[in-house]
Amino acid sequence: GYTSSEIGFDGKSCGVSISIGEQSPDIAQGVNAGIEVREPSFWILTSLADGPKHGYAILANVSELSATRVKLKIPTLYAALDRLAKDGLIQADSDEVVDGRRRRYFSLTSKGKSVLVREIERMEYSANRARRNVFGEGGLRTT
Repeated sequence: GYTSSEIGFDGKSCGVSISIGEQSPDIAQGVNAGIEVREPSFWILTSLADGPKHGYAILANVSELSATRVKLKIPTLYAALDRLAKDGLIQADSDEVVDGRRRRYFSLTSKGKSVLVREIERMEYSANRARRNVFGEGGLRTT
């Protein structure tokens, strides 16, 4: 197997071990059963993984989690939320009124968590394959 404890997505140690020699059936067969997880959707699902959030909280959290690489606009966010809800990955959780405006909270469903976990595994597999190709088995390639 291959241990990726040197470099994580956030530049910190992530301590993830996977087997490079064998591809998991989920990865080999198109991970998420026809559900395409684009980067904005990935970060929305990730944002909701630690609990329900309303739209503006999701926007801020996605920007923070992605190190400001992903900055969603309101129409894009709500189109993505609608699509993720239609796919059964998130659900409307609750509403509250703050300063006369309704806030709708969204939460991750068990299917959404499962899709997110498989997408993380797919991304880790891909990153580890690329890392192995760039750096070789024992360190930095010299050729």
